[in-house]
Amino acid sequence: MSWDGQPLAGDPHLHLEFPIHTEVMRARTEVNVTVHTHSAAVNAFSALGVPLRPLSHDARVVFTEHGLPRHTATANLVRTAELGRALAADLGAARACLMPQHGWWPSVSMPRTR
Repeated sequence: MSWDGQPLAGDPHLHLEFPIHTEVMRARTEVNVTVHTHSAAVNAFSALGVPLRPLSHDARVVFTEHGLPRHTATANLVRTAELGRALAADLGAARACLMPQHGWWPSVSMPRTR
């Protein structure tokens, strides 16, 4: 897939929210894997507007240094490059971002192997 959502190979059908992935990866060049989920538990929690605190040492992977920011530009689908850029801005240098009434978006930074 190109940065603008044009199929380059394989299945030509793209998820409507591809800008979540393309715009964050465009903004964060060290990130080469993105995932977002619509977990019912995270959806409910993220709508509360309270900080999510780590309960175990395993959570340090997500809560290192930059905390867990909250994306507030929309609670709807992120279907445009503009909303994808807003999510990337809210994510900043963090590893994940809560998306109220939507889910959460973790990014994984790994060395690129090109």
